Amino acid sequence: MFPQDDKSAVRVAIVGGGISGMSTALCAIEDGVLNASQTTIIAEKVYSEITSYIAAGLFRPDEDVAPDLDTAERWYRDTFERWSDLEKLNIPHITGVKKLPGYSLSSFSAEATSNRVCDRIFPDIRSMTADELKKFPRQYKYGVYHTTFVADPQKYLPYLEDQLRQRGVRFLQYRVDDLADLAERFDIVVNCSGLGAKHLAKDNRVVPIRGQVVKVRNKPEVTHFYYADDYYILPGVDWVTLGGTRNFANSDLRVSKCDRENILRGCQQILPLLKANEEIADMVGLRPYRSPVRVEAVKFPNSDSWLVHNYGHGGQGVNLSWGTAREATRLIRACLKNPLKSRL
Repeated sequence: MFPQDDKSAVRVAIVGGGISGMSTALCAIEDGVLNASQTTIIAEKVYSEITSYIAAGLFRPDEDVAPDLDTAERWYRDTFERWSDLEKLNIPHITGVKKLPGYSLSSFSAEATSNRVCDRIFPDIRSMTADELKKFPRQYKYGVYHTTFVADPQKYLPYLEDQLRQRGVRFLQYRVDDLADLAERFDIVVNCSGLGAKHLAKDNRVVPIRGQVVKVRNKPEVTHFYYADDYYILPGVDWVTLGGTRNFANSDLRVSKCDRENILRGCQQILPLLKANEEIADMVGLRPYRSPVRVEAVKFPNSDSWLVHNYGHGGQGVNLSWGTAREATRLIRACLKNPLKSRL
């Protein structure tokens, strides 16, 4: 199944072809840690069939993703700076990355509109004025305004794949049932398997969070993002993502008519011009949640090969993608300083 390689080179397998797996590969190659020609991405499904592709891609950090706040900020800031560089290229139709101003609203409290990571990263974040709040349904009494980025996965994922293929990275499509099987062939295995880590890493802390969204055609009039309690309106390059649901420990991939009607009703109340949008598609995905996200290196039992974990991002997979990729790259570099088994 695997091509014959130079047995003196360090060979790396990345399990998972979503945004975490491809970001880790590209980050490590760009940093000079991995040789692209000796890097293989193994995935059961292509990126258009996984949760990464359904996501809206709005950069909106959370606090409770890492062992501590400073680590969370570092991970998010790495992604923020990466997207800032890509946005300057001014080719969102290729990269999917563009700047996006918008509003986070709450009917509960001011604290629900932001957090410490957002306050540290967004330079223009501020409380909404009374006049701004009047533009929205009256239950939304609190809000903040700031500018962020969106990395539209339907553009960004193909961009990542293209960058990797141009560099000579191999892609193999098949199901991995045991990571240890790869240790016989590869010096380093990087586990970016998302929900698959529950089985592959025997990690019962991995839990699916069901998310249902509606995709509608983007319109020039939709110039901002909107987050309001359980509803969000997130314009990408070609589509606007309307959401959403967060059903913890729910793996039902069927479209719920009730959820769909609730999403459309709530989003249209926030932005009435959406009533004129033609509905495109209902989509359901499972966010691979773990607290905290696991980015860790361990030795395979009875082997000199290393296993680097990078999974459990939940609904923050796009936002954390470059940050945890850089963390995983640091771990890969550390693994390479340790003796690797000889290839005879």
